[in-house]
Amino acid sequence: MKSFNAIVLILGVTVSCIFTSCSKDEPEDPIFCTEEFRYITLEVEGDSLTFFYTIRMINNDTLFPENNAPIYDNRYVVLSDQYSSLLKNKSEAFQFVGLVNDSIVLKLDYTIAADNCHIFKVSGPAYHQL
Repeated sequence: MKSFNAIVLILGVTVSCIFTSCSKDEPEDPIFCTEEFRYITLEVEGDSLTFFYTIRMINNDTLFPENNAPIYDNRYVVLSDQYSSLLKNKSEAFQFVGLVNDSIVLKLDYTIAADNCHIFKVSGPAYHQL
């Protein structure tokens, strides 16, 4: 009789757990994101930029990089995952602006989008020769 009660108790707890874990508030398809932090970059040949920024065209917001230096080998950050929540499941137009000694030397247009996790480039150059 004790084993029967134990089986009924275990079945009751199992069924209870199944129904409790099925919440309608949870998405049907869970999303798993990687821990990587993504950048969209531009490689510039010729002069090194002394200053650069990106303009979000929808509202003319100026987005400055965390530090105003190339990340490596004359590669400059156009946009990073820092702004992925801004673009979640949509795309927008951006303009990368590069300066040399206080003079604008390039303006390049990009379309950038994001999914639930990361940004990605839809269009725009990866390389530019000054």
